[in-house]
Amino acid sequence: MHRNTLLLVSILAVCSALLVGVNVGKQLQKPAGQIPLGSATPIPTLIINIAPQTYRDIFCGFSIDYSAGFTILENASGSAILHNTADKTQSITLTCQKNIPRPALPADKIEALTIPAAAGASVSAKLYHDSSASTGTLIDAVIFRHPTNGMDGFIAGYGDAFNAAIKTIHILP
Repeated sequence: MHRNTLLLVSILAVCSALLVGVNVGKQLQKPAGQIPLGSATPIPTLIINIAPQTYRDIFCGFSIDYSAGFTILENASGSAILHNTADKTQSITLTCQKNIPRPALPADKIEALTIPAAAGASVSAKLYHDSSASTGTLIDAVIFRHPTNGMDGFIAGYGDAFNAAIKTIHILP
């Protein structure tokens, strides 16, 4: 056998032995604080819905309150998704960019909103009630222009969590 092949096979054997040893060691260790099955009576856990938390998007220049149970997935472009881990149908998408196109919807599917801004001012916004062309899934979207950075804010979602959240949008100074 060639010397380099033998060396490669030896290195791979050592690495695989280490990986197997680490995994076996993980299985042998019992996590701290774990109670063996059958040794204790389960205690019911009371889940208290804590006060809403506030998500601040500094890049886009607005904030929004969201319920407990949501996780935040952010990316570098200033976009975020607030996703409810307990209810997969509840999520809110937040983003901003220049000149977001407005959906071409009839007037009965568009509502006017007012968003509070700093120093008692306000910003007008539109709430669009739309649905997916392919699946028919309902989706609502709030679109507004930020008064200082000129970006269009876009907040989309559907359901009770979305309706509660859009009532808490504030323009950051």
